[in-house]
Amino acid sequence: MAVPDLSATPLQDLYSLTGRVAVVTGAGRGVGAGCARRLAEAGASVAVCDIDPTTIETTVKEIESEGGRALGVVMDVSDAAAIQQGVERILAELGQIDILVNNAGIFPPCPFLDENDEHWGRVLGVNLDGVMRCSQSVARHLVARGAPGVIVNISSIEGEKPGTAGAGAYVTSKASVTGLTKALAIELGPLGIRVLAVAPTLVNTPGVQELMPMMEAAGIGNLIEALRVKVPLGRAAVPDDVARAVTFAASDMSMLMTGSTLYVDAGAMTV
Repeated sequence: MAVPDLSATPLQDLYSLTGRVAVVTGAGRGVGAGCARRLAEAGASVAVCDIDPTTIETTVKEIESEGGRALGVVMDVSDAAAIQQGVERILAELGQIDILVNNAGIFPPCPFLDENDEHWGRVLGVNLDGVMRCSQSVARHLVARGAPGVIVNISSIEGEKPGTAGAGAYVTSKASVTGLTKALAIELGPLGIRVLAVAPTLVNTPGVQELMPMMEAAGIGNLIEALRVKVPLGRAAVPDDVARAVTFAASDMSMLMTGSTLYVDAGAMTV
């Protein structure tokens, strides 16, 4: 299934997601919430998926207050049954899925010499297995429907250029997400499904702020401040920096792109 040539399509139509349904995991706060809001602004109906009902409600209300349409769905992406139940609910209430943003992720630090099966399995269970299972569930729906679609995986520059101590499980999970993105692009492309990754530098989110005291106590230091003086563009990312790249990837603006990784890194990959 060759993707269409959109050379004659007006620019505003290429950016528009009107009539499409987007699913965003980990959308209760941080990067996921930013992605959900931007996708809704572009016209998509958004399924706000997260493990925390309270944060889901906050994001849904923000989208609705701005005139968008949102559905809150409690979903633990480390649980295959929960993913299936969530997808079934989204299809029942929103009718279809066109876009999946695999954003849910955790990054609890652990020195390698202290690494254990529980911690390792928990990080990869969310960050990698969740991406695989959500992608498979949505891809099956798209193929059964005979419809094109887009999967956007939130990776990290840590997966290609590790720079933080105690992040072995996280780095492994994100490097694997980048590889999975390429593998899925090859397999799903002929079926009309594009698969892209967005790899940010450190993003200043509530989750990162909650970990800062632990990082500083471990001697890792203030990573936000360290980036300010290190990267060419002079700051860490904020959620909307990532959300804008995700919206581009999800839209027809990126129609001939698949398997690629878009870096939102303030130039960190160059230094």
